Amino acid sequence: MADILPDNQVADLLGGVYEIEDKYLMGKGHKQETRIAKAGISEKRTKANYRAWETRRGEKPPKAEEVKQDTSNLKELAVKWREEQKALKLQREQQVEFQPELALAPPKKYMSIWTPHPGKQTQFLESTEYEVLFCGGRGSGKSDCLLADALRFVGNGNFRGLIIRRTIPALRDLIKRACMLYPKVVKGAKFIDKEKIFVFPSGAIIEFGYYDHPDDYDRYHGREFCWLGIDEISLYEDREYYDKLKSVVRTTDPTLPKRIRVATNPSGPGRVWIKEYFLDAGDENTTIVTKVKLKNGVEVTLTKKWIKATIFDNPTMVQNDPEYIADLMALPEIKRRQWVDGDFEAAEGLAFSDFHPDYHVIEPSEISSNWIKFRGCDWGFRAKAVCLWIAVDFDGNYYVYREFVTQQMTADIFAQNVLALDGDEYISYGVIDGSVGDERGISGPTIDEQMRNEGLIWRYADKKPGSRIHRKMTLHQLLKLDPVTKKPRIFIFNTCKQLIKELGSLPVDPNNSEDVDTTMEDHAYDAVTYALASRPDKNYINNRQLHYHQRPDVMVDSKYGY
Repeated sequence: MADILPDNQVADLLGGVYEIEDKYLMGKGHKQETRIAKAGISEKRTKANYRAWETRRGEKPPKAEEVKQDTSNLKELAVKWREEQKALKLQREQQVEFQPELALAPPKKYMSIWTPHPGKQTQFLESTEYEVLFCGGRGSGKSDCLLADALRFVGNGNFRGLIIRRTIPALRDLIKRACMLYPKVVKGAKFIDKEKIFVFPSGAIIEFGYYDHPDDYDRYHGREFCWLGIDEISLYEDREYYDKLKSVVRTTDPTLPKRIRVATNPSGPGRVWIKEYFLDAGDENTTIVTKVKLKNGVEVTLTKKWIKATIFDNPTMVQNDPEYIADLMALPEIKRRQWVDGDFEAAEGLAFSDFHPDYHVIEPSEISSNWIKFRGCDWGFRAKAVCLWIAVDFDGNYYVYREFVTQQMTADIFAQNVLALDGDEYISYGVIDGSVGDERGISGPTIDEQMRNEGLIWRYADKKPGSRIHRKMTLHQLLKLDPVTKKPRIFIFNTCKQLIKELGSLPVDPNNSEDVDTTMEDHAYDAVTYALASRPDKNYINNRQLHYHQRPDVMVDSKYGY
């Protein structure tokens, strides 16, 4: 009946269904063949089906000689009979007693083979944003959802999709899963192994590829794909891989929107840039909008979203493999946080594994004017310049409550900005890297002198041997949770994004496990530890609270005389 029913019926993705094949169960020894003249169509019917036709219609099927007289309604007649046969077959499969009213009703053409679970999986498949990240723990169904989303537009012959894994072995596993799903979802879908592509009856194509080395990008450069999917994107340590692949996403068909879908758990080396690009840009399951103005004046709106799931969002795994969940729960803390909780703050080899936003990051609150306040700064021009403001309460708790981050700003303008942010607050002192006082062969004023000319006075941080280790240990002491209160002694306002980012991502120095890796971005870390290592002891703090309105003793510097 291929000349009667369309061949390109495509699965309803959210229902996870496929077209029932046009095959019928025949009773043994009860075959009767009826040929409809001049149509070249041959159908086999059982006697039971033949009797059912008479029961419902009150008449026998048309005979060949009757059809010869009028063939104008031949296709309509054949399609109607075919629909009734499908309804009968569906009843037999469900072991339901024959009901004529069901057989006469529009047939149910689909049955479910895979259905997304309500919640995270459905949210991902319903997303219409340009870029969507589906992240979280293992066993949450991320890869299956990625494969399903690729089928969204395969009814359009112009559709070209690309699914990427970093390595060939990992790609083989993804192809195997697709081969189990796609032919059931779309009747007639064929996989061509040599080219690693699925070809669909409409002419649409989904290609599977790998991208392990930067040179592998040449496989895709200059080609056009309107849908891109990347599984386990955190395996790419540099965002450059992702940005290059994005360049192949384009379309000349206005009926085919562009889509980028990526999935990962947070255990790969790309965890930091993924968190910064997606998670730090906005709240979960919320459209994040970026507007880009082109040279011709046209403003383009780009949208993205991120959704995080855990294995507990996948009831199929919870019900069918509880032992797997138990294995995950028994993992060491860092791996458990990554693979069970989908926690992007957890990473192996981190310098501050004791830092956790749930305990250390808080909403902004009022800072008492009676608390001592001071600053820490790490200066840079080409690199980032970071200044942090810290307050200490009467119990010796520290609050990092303000952050100023800039780049390629001259020292005098930087000083003006810092003083403006001070406002009416009384800042006891500020600490900065002493390299700002280096003359470095120049005849003009140093960085420190330029700032002092604007009225911004700094104390130099301690840079004696062992001071780096001391600064790191000071921060560890404050991050540590009190065994009784279960609270730390340092709290960071969630507006201090650079500091939060660095504490959550700085690795240990591979050559010195007691220090941080200085080849990584550590400007905010240096700023906060310069300040914390300079702090007075608790008795001094308590005494100073009583005289906060008085100017402290002027700091004396042997070089500048202040």
